[in-house]
Amino acid sequence: MSRIQNLINAETIKNRHSFIVLSLWLLPLVTTVLASFLLAGKQVQQAIFNWWYMVMLPIEVALISSCLLENDKKQNYFNLKLTPVPALKICLAKIITGCCYLLFTNIIMMLLVLGVGSLFGKQLFPEQVLQATILLTVCFAWQIPLGLLLELKLPAILTLIMMFIANVFFASQTFAGSKTLWLIPFAIPARLMAAILGINPNGVLLAKNSFLHARNVILPGVLLTIALFGILLVILGHYFKEDKL
Repeated sequence: MSRIQNLINAETIKNRHSFIVLSLWLLPLVTTVLASFLLAGKQVQQAIFNWWYMVMLPIEVALISSCLLENDKKQNYFNLKLTPVPALKICLAKIITGCCYLLFTNIIMMLLVLGVGSLFGKQLFPEQVLQATILLTVCFAWQIPLGLLLELKLPAILTLIMMFIANVFFASQTFAGSKTLWLIPFAIPARLMAAILGINPNGVLLAKNSFLHARNVILPGVLLTIALFGILLVILGHYFKEDKL
């Protein structure tokens, strides 16, 4: 465990001067300012969260994934192949670091949403904001190993574009509110946010009789994304372990 902790510390130090560290608080701030300016006093808390998980968070996750491999990729993974540390531990450290970044940026978003609520009036209870933060972290975590897998094979900009398009396209109400939800994991966060925050993926408040209010999708959604995280972790670990970099 101490070896993993040292590797995580090394990843953090390696990235401390990169754009990714700046983006962890910059993207939540930009989201909050834009939504507050355009919708001050009118469901602004829901709007901030909606813009966050529909647009900015997918960008953030893709940035995190590409950043974790950027320096290594520039060296053709030469540094990873020479290190005496097992490649599997390096892989695990990178994923844990990415998940910590994801949690950190979601916490920043949570604090900003709570702050905006105190300024313009609360449309969400603090427990709703906390639940949304936890669920967004858990349900987006599987995209960290997915992004790393794509980054191994594709240029960083292509990885970012593909992940962004997949999130925006599949998180639309067409998929998030359909029976095919469980076949499209990109749609799960938007569906769960509808139940927690009471908003459609397009940002419009749910009708009182909308079936999207139902919370029975939360547990299956969480379990499915956790299982997907585990599967992608095993696949990514195989690439590192078998020296397929």
